[in-house]
Amino acid sequence: MSVELLRPKRVMEILDISRTTLHRWAQSGRLKPVLLPTDGSRQFRRYRREDVMRIAEVDDASESTGG
Repeated sequence: MSVELLRPKRVMEILDISRTTLHRWAQSGRLKPVLLPTDGSRQFRRYRREDVMRIAEVDDASESTGG
């Protein structure tokens, strides 16, 4: 079974958050990145679509209930 990975820019669009917020959520463990293998000069991060959509659903639910 393959896992769909999203680039940070797409995650920020879906969740309507800034790069700073995405970075903070990754550091806190709220949204864990998948680190892709690189040549050592850069670190590429991707995020699992299911994790992103789970956060989007939780945020939508809290907005609809006024919380």
